[in-house]
Amino acid sequence: MADDNEKVSVDQYGRKKWDIEAYAAESKRRKKNNDKKEVAGPRIETDKSESYLNHRQDVYLQSTRAVNKFTIVNPLANYGKQKKFGFLCPICDLSYRDNLGLINHLNSPQHLNKVKAETKFEGDEERPEIDGVKRATVEEVRATIEKLVQQQLAADEPQQTLEDRIEKRRQFEEKQVKKRRDKRRERKRKKSVSEDDEISATMGFGKFG
Repeated sequence: MADDNEKVSVDQYGRKKWDIEAYAAESKRRKKNNDKKEVAGPRIETDKSESYLNHRQDVYLQSTRAVNKFTIVNPLANYGKQKKFGFLCPICDLSYRDNLGLINHLNSPQHLNKVKAETKFEGDEERPEIDGVKRATVEEVRATIEKLVQQQLAADEPQQTLEDRIEKRRQFEEKQVKKRRDKRRERKRKKSVSEDDEISATMGFGKFG
């Protein structure tokens, strides 16, 4: 406390004044004492610090060199069929450490060609591809439309019993028979009119009006 009082004085106006030189001398003295304590303490092993820095630098370089690179692993060859790990492509039988590698593989020509080879049907060679999409045939479009129509009808119509379906079929067949009968009658009528016209023309009769 006595030292602090010596460093501080009061001028004639009652304001405190600090002895800057005294504070600077005390700061140097404390710094000198701290340096002596550090020298007396445990010695720093610079060789270990350098080895750690070198190791950290090596790890950093390995990490930067591995950017935008991935490793393809065959799980069957290295780890057995039942020890697959990571993200697996069952078509190509390859596994990846992260999902980004799997996504890149799914978009790769290697994967697309194998999928195309396994899903190829008869007659596909004659059908050209447009932007990787093969044009559907008329039969495929017709079958798809028919399937969708049947699904829509099955969803809209109520469930029918066997008797209802039989009655519906009977009515349909009766309509078909009636339609064929009407067509035969119409053909006979036209044939009769045509024969009458020929007879009239042969005998020289003309139509009145």
